[in-house]
Amino acid sequence: MRRRAYVSGVAALLAVGGAGCLESSAPGNASARSGSEPGENGTPPTNRTGNGTDEDVEGSGDLVVEGVYPEEVDREYIDYEYVEFGNQGSEPLDLAGFTLHYDGDETYAFGDLALEPGASVAVLSRSGDDVTLTSDPPTYLRYAGFGESDDTSVLPDDGGRVVVRDDAGERVLEHAYGDEA
Repeated sequence: MRRRAYVSGVAALLAVGGAGCLESSAPGNASARSGSEPGENGTPPTNRTGNGTDEDVEGSGDLVVEGVYPEEVDREYIDYEYVEFGNQGSEPLDLAGFTLHYDGDETYAFGDLALEPGASVAVLSRSGDDVTLTSDPPTYLRYAGFGESDDTSVLPDDGGRVVVRDDAGERVLEHAYGDEA
């Protein structure tokens, strides 16, 4: 897999002092350098179900769902299931205190994260270390920690809903995908 070669290359850079290639997104978290396109040769990720419906709540700002990827499969861009959000506004969007709610009882807290205009954040169901792809604008990869590898299914393959709430518990965005759309 090309990802393994990439990770090996990054590890080699770190071993020989590749300062400047990585920047920390939080204590203990690394940032990886990437191009601005999500897939190899500019191809978009596959198995996308981002054509669902969004129900924006008044005052929700510029947070949008860019895609819902419920299937536990290997992809060119990001493996396994995840939800991707973006900031379509012209100002930074502070997600501190915001939570992502899945159809089941699972919830992910965004923590201290501000999305620059045009930036996106992909919340992966599995466990891992948070990473920031230093493209322009950046893409943040955040791990919800619901399990390892392919045992993290919290997004039904046939459809469902994801809801984002602010720090007061108010619904900011609701997105239906698949059969629910």
